[in-house]
Amino acid sequence: MKAFQLLEAASCGDSSLAIEALIRDGAETDVIAAGEGAKGYTPLMKAACKGHLDMVELLLGTLREQDRHRSEDDHSATLVRKALFAKDHQGRTALDWARLSHKPKVAKLLEREMSAIIEAERTVKAANANIARCQAILGRNHRSLLQLEHAVNTRNLDLVMDVVKSLSFSRDQFTAARNAQNSSNQEDSADFSPNRSTSAANPQPAWEKAEPFCLDIETDSGSTPLHFACTQGATQLVRMLIEKG
Repeated sequence: MKAFQLLEAASCGDSSLAIEALIRDGAETDVIAAGEGAKGYTPLMKAACKGHLDMVELLLGTLREQDRHRSEDDHSATLVRKALFAKDHQGRTALDWARLSHKPKVAKLLEREMSAIIEAERTVKAANANIARCQAILGRNHRSLLQLEHAVNTRNLDLVMDVVKSLSFSRDQFTAARNAQNSSNQEDSADFSPNRSTSAANPQPAWEKAEPFCLDIETDSGSTPLHFACTQGATQLVRMLIEKG
């Protein structure tokens, strides 16, 4: 019943005090965000259709406040996003209704809010993709480093050659990945709080913290892949190491 009252209040442009009272008395935030009934109309759609700018701002502000109290473990879409992108039975959003009803001020506000969410999601997606690329490079460097260390220690020239030939990243790419990883770790440390779960859930492998570029690996005896190749007279391998390292 309270959800229905909220829909009616939004449609009529009821006062902020009335809306706040309904919300305080228990109108469900999920209904505010996603709508109710067969037609799926939301309070935001009703307010947008009627051009009630103050009501639109109040509804979004209420949902934004609820989002601030979300659990760190809740990775579902925010209530604000749900409300802005919710569609009725005709596939129309609150923005569509504002445009159809010729409410330019409301439409401009909703466009700005939706664009900000889309841009933020693109930024996060790009950042996650970059982190994944960096971690992949650091992982490949770790495996190549262990192989080269073993090959030099066992004086296995063919294995050194195979590892160097299969190397799929350059020193510059490794350095960029390491710098990005260090920058990410510093940001995590600066943002750390007792409730923060990201770092705990995805701890940085110990080997990522100080390992050199794989071609720079130095054995306990002080030998590097380049030094080993030189002592073996492996001219082609020496050339490859210089070119790649």
